[in-house]
Parts: sequence; C-alpha cells; structure tokens
Amino acid sequence: MQLNVCDLDVFIGDSHVLQGLTLGIGAGRQVVVIGRNGAGKTTLARALLGLTGPSAAGTLTIAADGAAA
Repeated sequence: MQLNVCDLDVFIGDSHVLQGLTLGIGAGRQVVVIGRNGAGKTTLARALLGLTGPSAAGTLTIAADGAAA
C-alpha cells in the first residue's frame, strides 16, 4: 500500500498546527516521526487517521499495490 499526503493543513482552535505538509510513503516502507513536545506528531497521526474533523484540509490518497496513486 502507498500513502500520499498533499498540502495538509490542520488547525487546533486558532492555531495552525500543520501547514502545507506533503509526503509520500511507498509500499513496504517504514517511517518514524520524531520531534520535540508540541511539534505536531500526534496531530499528524490523528489527521492521517481522519480524527481531526473539519479542522483539516488537504488530499490524502491510499493506493493498493499496483494501483495508480
């Protein structure tokens, strides 16, 4: 499976927590997200899982092996 994120923006209240995040993770790849407290690691995970509600905008594509992304 492949994961592509394009121009992800997430707000928590009035704070613009993630701004214009774009990333691609290829099939079979492992990714580690590191950063200091308050850097947005949990917010990124919540956004990728669809748990941020209407406070997020951007494009998230998940493609099965061999499918066009």
